[in-house]
Formats: sequence, structure tokens, C-alpha cells
Amino acid sequence: MPPHRPGAYKDWGHAVSTDLIHWTQTQDHITPHKVWAGCWSGSAVVDEHNVSGFQQGDEKPVIAFITNGGHPDASLGPLCTQCIAYSADGGNTFTYYDRNPVIKNIYNANRDPKVVWDEDTGQWVMSLYMDKGCDYGLFTSNDLKNWKHVSTITLDGVTECPGFVPLPVDGDKNNRKWLFFGANGNYKIGSFDGVTFKPETKILRGDYGKNFYAAMTWSNVPDDRCIHIAWMPTKRYPDMPYEQQMNFPTEVTLRTTAEGVKAFRIPIREISELYDKEYRWENEVVSKGTNLLRDLTADLYDMQFEIAVQPSSSFDINIRGAKIHYNSLKGVISMEGPTVDNKLADLGEAPLKIKDGKVEIRILVDRTSIELFGNDGEAVITSNFMPEEQNKNYSFTSVNDLTVVNAVVHSLKSAWNK
Repeated sequence: MPPHRPGAYKDWGHAVSTDLIHWTQTQDHITPHKVWAGCWSGSAVVDEHNVSGFQQGDEKPVIAFITNGGHPDASLGPLCTQCIAYSADGGNTFTYYDRNPVIKNIYNANRDPKVVWDEDTGQWVMSLYMDKGCDYGLFTSNDLKNWKHVSTITLDGVTECPGFVPLPVDGDKNNRKWLFFGANGNYKIGSFDGVTFKPETKILRGDYGKNFYAAMTWSNVPDDRCIHIAWMPTKRYPDMPYEQQMNFPTEVTLRTTAEGVKAFRIPIREISELYDKEYRWENEVVSKGTNLLRDLTADLYDMQFEIAVQPSSSFDINIRGAKIHYNSLKGVISMEGPTVDNKLADLGEAPLKIKDGKVEIRILVDRTSIELFGNDGEAVITSNFMPEEQNKNYSFTSVNDLTVVNAVVHSLKSAWNK
């Protein structure tokens, strides 16, 4: 958002990575167009077979789908049309399509086009927030330029920034279901016949944290993983030249549970590139007055715990002033921590059931965020906190004896220094 711009006239920034860990911000932007207005949310695809006809050399076209949002009353372009810009040089520079918009304004500030390839029906599929209650439209195309509105989906209580992606269930490529989610992460899982999405679940919670919004997925990374990254909206960080941040990339999978198929998220395995010092425990009994994490003093950690618990057990994990509490009687894990105003705040609460007498907890600790993954990513809490700089205290404590079956903690190197 460059300074001195009207609110609608945002840019698309551009960052590149070879490992999803280390990112380089480039000087290339997609900038507002004087006719079609500013660059709001959207997505991009690689046109492998040049169905768009935009290819000019050896590079496959990269096509960005942008909600161009303007303010007609202020002569800043039309209100929310869906436009495309294409790149013929691998995504470094983009040119606006001269026949934009590819979808005219349908209703109010309809926005956030997310485009994916549907292998089963051999067509491109766009999901679009319609800005009409909690409705999303589905559109299809064979050439990425001409789109047909084929159906509408309603996700009660969910608005903006859709994601719509086919995924194998339990890793079985012959059993794929479609995951449909909105900006707050809540989702349904179902089938898609090329026209209509038929939900097979109720709306499920995608994240239980306080700083999770507008996630995006990559569907073409090596080994067919679906990689997910979200925006963590928050207040400005004191004395920092930026505000907001992204969460750590996670891998999304669909897995069968006792309650049906659910979406799971865990940190991508490339995090191991940042591993530094390692701490390990096996069958460690935690008693009243003991602290398993007393030797930890750094800012950044990847913590993984497998804990044997009884129906009446509880334990606390302290992270630089943030407190994670597990109550096995209720089957709930909760988190609170300091924020910008130095007051303790609710950072989220999620259901976490005992499985085979144990619970699994993974915690990514960054300088201003905590991301908690329960039972291998069945429940996720993504939240910001603001610890005091001098507070380097960590603890794992329990009033009653319990056994940490296995725990591995890695301190992390900075992702900003490759």
C-alpha cells in the first residue's frame, strides 16, 4: 500500500522463494490500472498448455486474477470487476489484458477470485465471494478468459477470500474430495461434479486462533503437497517499520477421523532447514515443582510433545509469558498471552481429545507469534503475542504426575539469514 494513494488503489507485491522458508521481496509489482482500478485480492495460475494464448516464448504464461476495486463516485474505476494480468517472463513482469474485465461486476463489492485446475472435468474453476451474505459463486472456463457462472455455495458465517481445492483423503489419489474454505478458515468438505459443490460435512473450524485470515494455497509444489499460508492481522508492532505478518506455511491434508473427514494442517517439513540446537526427552515424568523446559533461553523454537494423560490430568506450558493450558477432563487446550498493551489476552481455545491415552502438541514460537498444532494438526491455534524482550522463560509443569512419552525441541535459526 504505497503512501499517498486512495484506499482502493493497492498494489500486488511480489516475493519469491525456492524453499518456502527464505523469501526475497522483488521490485516487481502489479500496479493499479487507470481504467480498471486498484489491485485487490485474487490468485494466480500457470497456464501449462497456453490455453489463454498469452505465451510469447519458452516460458509458460502466468496469469493473475485480480479483483480491481475502485470507487466510481470518486472517478477511481468501476466497482469490483474481475480482471487478469499475464506474464510471459515467468512471473517477473505482468501486462493487463486489453479486454478486461473477464467478469463484470455482479453484485456490490464481489471479490477475491481463486482459480484452480479441475483434472476430473478438464476445466479451470474460479471461486468468488459474491458479497451477498455468505454466498460464493463458482465459475468455469476453458481458456482462462471467458467465464461462466455455474453455481452458488453458501457457507454460513463465512465471508471473503475463498479457497477451493481437490485433495486426496488419507493419501488415496483415487478418493479425492474438495475442500472449500473462506477467509476465517472455516470450511466444508464435499464432492464437485464440475458444476455443483455438494457438501458432505457441516461447517468445520479451520483455526481457533485470534490472528488468522485470508489463507491461500499452492497446488503445484513438488510431490503434490497442498501448501497453505495465511495472513496474521494484528496491531502494529512497536518500533517496527511494518505491520501484520504471514503465518508459517503449513501442509494441508484430508484425513478420516471418528467424526468424519477433516482438514489437518502441520508445518511444512522444510522447517528443518532452520533447526539449530536440539533437546530430547523420552518417558520423562513431570512432577509438581519440576520444569522440563528450564534450560531454554532463545526466541525461536519448534516444540513437539507426545504426552500421556489421564481423564483428570492437566498441564501448563509457559512460552515467554504466554500460557498454554490443557484440561483433559474438558478435552480443551487454551492459550493466553501478553499483547501490545502488556495485558494478558485470550489467544484461542480448541477442542483436543485424548487419543490412545495421549495428546500430541506442536508449538512454533516466533518473536511475536505462537502457532499451536494439536494431535498432528487436527486443531490449530494461530495467534500473535508481544512478550517482554527480556522474558526468556519457558516451562512445562503439571500439578499431578504425568509422563512425557516423547518430546523434541529445536531452537531455530532466523529465516532472514540464509
